[in-house]
Amino acid sequence: MQSVKLAILVLLFSAFSLASIARVQHTSVINQNCSPTCTLSISSTGSGHLLVLVYATGYSPGTSISSVTGGGTWVASGACVSQDTTGGSGIDIAYVLSSSSGTTSLSITVSHSDTLAAFAFAEYSGGTASLDGSCQTISNQSASTHPLSAAITTAGTNDLIVTGVEQTGFHYGTTTVTNQQGTGWTTPIVELNGVLGFDDDLNVSASTYQASFTGSGSYTYCSSTFAFTFSSGSSSIKHRGQIL
Repeated sequence: MQSVKLAILVLLFSAFSLASIARVQHTSVINQNCSPTCTLSISSTGSGHLLVLVYATGYSPGTSISSVTGGGTWVASGACVSQDTTGGSGIDIAYVLSSSSGTTSLSITVSHSDTLAAFAFAEYSGGTASLDGSCQTISNQSASTHPLSAAITTAGTNDLIVTGVEQTGFHYGTTTVTNQQGTGWTTPIVELNGVLGFDDDLNVSASTYQASFTGSGSYTYCSSTFAFTFSSGSSSIKHRGQIL
């Protein structure tokens, strides 16, 4: 009986260890009129997931996400704001570490009325999420046909990286992403004309990561990047195995 119990626990431990981060949904909008509050429709959220909201301001550099309602407890501190004063735009990122289920819309308030706001939203499953370090930003970058995301160095063994890049040169269907540092960057999951490129890198180990976007022209840009690490709670299963 003892051996059967231990075998079951080993299987459970293996299943938890193999849990991987997955993108559950994503959506985006452009030219939203936030005065200063607006609404973003999303698919129904799951429970205990990571939610990420990237905001590209069309009003002025420095405009940030003041608050978000819906889906859980949002962290919108303004600590992830990057600026492009030449292009007159900027990026900010807010997040929920553990979502509530059944949310189908978000109420977003920005720090200044913005009639040209753009948003990208994504939901991720894969365990319990926590921040891996702090947000990284780069502002007022020189004109380039290959705008870079803000580089970030991770410490976790099972991380998700999300990045937003603002540049006038993004046009739907033409933007590509390659690896500047690290691996795993792919075609952007969101490219909003003339405003926002958004991409993620899933299930990565400890290293430095930076994406290189390709726009349709040489323009100034800015970028903000967050990293999150995911744990599955396998340590408690292991402990139970030791005391049986």
